[in-house]
Amino acid sequence: MLQILFYIYFISTFVQIVFYTLVIWVWKEIFFSKKETATTFQPPVSIIICGKNEERNIIKYLKKILEQKYSEFEVIFVNDNSTDNSIEVLKQLANEHNNLKVINIDKNHEFANKKGKKFALSLGIEKSKYDWILLTDADCFPNSDQWITNMVKPLEDQNIKIVLGYSPYLYNGSFLSKIINYETANTLLTYITFCKFGIPYMGVGRNLLYEKNLFINNNGFEKNINIVSGDDDLLIKEIATNNNTAYVLNPNSWVYSEPKKEFIDYLNQKKRHLSVANNYKAKIKLYLGIIGISHIWHNLIFIILLILKFSTMFVLYIYISRLLFILLVYGMFFNRFHNIKIFLSLPLLDISFSLMNTIISPSIFFRNLFEWK
Repeated sequence: MLQILFYIYFISTFVQIVFYTLVIWVWKEIFFSKKETATTFQPPVSIIICGKNEERNIIKYLKKILEQKYSEFEVIFVNDNSTDNSIEVLKQLANEHNNLKVINIDKNHEFANKKGKKFALSLGIEKSKYDWILLTDADCFPNSDQWITNMVKPLEDQNIKIVLGYSPYLYNGSFLSKIINYETANTLLTYITFCKFGIPYMGVGRNLLYEKNLFINNNGFEKNINIVSGDDDLLIKEIATNNNTAYVLNPNSWVYSEPKKEFIDYLNQKKRHLSVANNYKAKIKLYLGIIGISHIWHNLIFIILLILKFSTMFVLYIYISRLLFILLVYGMFFNRFHNIKIFLSLPLLDISFSLMNTIISPSIFFRNLFEWK
């Protein structure tokens, strides 16, 4: 039995090393890319934000979006049946900023009892007046006043209809903050690597741009309307191709979010995200499944073999061989894209993350139980 476990451990480690070798090959030009050149290309943009009971975040963050340095843009905030003072705050801001349009879904609206973000987002897109839709959330804020400028840069190539942005979480020094940022980095490394190989399969709705006509011609969220989550990655799954999708990783294009403060809130958020994965295309589910399962087995069987003292030194050598790969990848990543202090906890974060996935992965079988708010 132990011999079989060892073989599974060895194969899992091999799969992980192959994956991170591909990541290094793809990301080397990103890690060491030269400074980007400036552009004057600025097509009009409609920024869509949906929020439910986001009064505090509206006060805190919305002005950072309204005051972007960009030639022509509108901000459409869809207030989704809030019970706090969101609508009053939004109306006050609309009086101060003529580029803010407020759509209020109250208790009498046809969408008032609809679960999920898709209905509110569809309404915002329907009411938008520009050809390019840029998405973020009410609890997010751009890293600079050049956010829009950077996100539209790839559109100079007329084939590009989708731009994937990056949305990290603020780092507050807690272990939960570290693991959230580690997961965010892991997700980004994976979907950008797949995108570079011509297999775009997801985006993050906190920072995502696409052509309005592409959304309309795909009948919006109709194919996945009964799934509460997935307003971003399930749509990208439907409309993205290897020719029409680009990404932007310039720090001026980032949109930050506050991390969850309680572990249970983070777990619920992660369950909601995982619940969408069962609706990915079969090929993507296979690839991601192999990567995810090999990660879990690598760490889980490593711990078991150490406890049982089976070929301890050889098991350690295999573990260290993968560790060196992830230290290289995440070292370069966190040095350029995050607080390097997160990197110092990497071995513990890696094991913790894989063990946590072992526990909550069954959530994918309950994909319709989660609301966006």
